[in-house]
Amino acid sequence: MSDRQAALDMALKQIEKQFGKGSIMKLGNRLIVGFQRSQAVL
Repeated sequence: MSDRQAALDMALKQIEKQFGKGSIMKLGNRLIVGFQRSQAVL
């Protein structure tokens, strides 16, 4: 495994740990990142 692939795998694991499984989905060779924003209610 290349250093680049290892760094990507580590980053993906950290994102999934912080935001939950399914927060990142791979489609083909493209990477789609989904996230939720919270809004403050005034």
